[in-house]
Amino acid sequence: MKTFSCSSIVFFLLSTITGCATIQLHSNNNAPLQVYAGTQLAWQRTQKYWHHYDFYGQVAFFAMDVPLCAIADTVLLPVDIYRATDAR
Repeated sequence: MKTFSCSSIVFFLLSTITGCATIQLHSNNNAPLQVYAGTQLAWQRTQKYWHHYDFYGQVAFFAMDVPLCAIADTVLLPVDIYRATDAR
């Protein structure tokens, strides 16, 4: 039972990380040079799907992505600051 729960948690985290707005923006070479851009993108997506609500769970996924992106943006904050100052 413990192996099943650990493997399901790992699968859940991997599927969430690949859809994270922060990871998407940092993988793109044309990403905006601002701090917490991934969190802002995740928040915009949450608001968009909130207004056009469907029953497939997109609102829940994007709402769950906001705090995870905030954590990832906090970890990547030195990289974002370096990129922003290096571009000037």
